[in-house]
Amino acid sequence: MLTGGEVNPAPVIANACYSYIDDKEVAHIASVHRYEPAKQNMVVVTGSGGRSPRANREELPYADAWARNIWADTLA
Repeated sequence: MLTGGEVNPAPVIANACYSYIDDKEVAHIASVHRYEPAKQNMVVVTGSGGRSPRANREELPYADAWARNIWADTLA
């Protein structure tokens, strides 16, 4: 609206969050949300959620990239 463009009537957003369990293991939780006009709110897309089954080392590079992006967006 600020730039004169049209408002998306059905926006969809994704969310992911990583938690460092310690300096070698992480876990994540994620979901996708879509706008529900009848509720006038964002709702979780059924079946879209997910989480790490356990803390693990395999996701550490993803958690590091996630953290760097959050810090860059917040502190830039």
